[in-house]
Amino acid sequence: AFVSYLALKKVSGIAFGKLGVKADELYQQAAADITYHVGDYEEMEATYKDYKKKLWFNGAPSYINSELLKRLAVAYCTKVSITPKSVSSLAYLLTMMKISDDEAAESFVTACRENPNSMAIASKVLFYSEHVFTEKSAKKKMSPLIKQLSEMFNGVDEVMRQQKEMAESAYRDAVAEAGPG
Repeated sequence: AFVSYLALKKVSGIAFGKLGVKADELYQQAAADITYHVGDYEEMEATYKDYKKKLWFNGAPSYINSELLKRLAVAYCTKVSITPKSVSSLAYLLTMMKISDDEAAESFVTACRENPNSMAIASKVLFYSEHVFTEKSAKKKMSPLIKQLSEMFNGVDEVMRQQKEMAESAYRDAVAEAGPG
């Protein structure tokens, strides 16, 4: 009986068009809440699991992880500073969500395509992909992003210089946060 109720609820949500709006709100809120907890692995995991259940019960499609990761990429790149902690948190998140590097790369590139005028998102996505992905095939999927950035920054050399500056800045911030030795 309970399973029938859930199936009926899912079908009725689709029939009345409520699915898209509610799921979209939940995806956005999940991305915001998970990024809020960057560095606190337990809280990130609890938040992810909570929203995954909410999304499922609200009739979100079976590709919850890829859609959530796309939203997370945007939130992560607009609200989280690049630090060693943010890099390790993203790596942990991908592992916990059981998303391969290739799947993550596809979601990241899609997020950038949906935000074509945001240099910040594209730059950070490229940075995180270089420091989190281990599979060469996933890194190759970033080539459209490098092309997009090279057009924004007047060449690949300028993109690589900017990426190096981001890494150095993150390192300096981590050293400063650690305090005097």
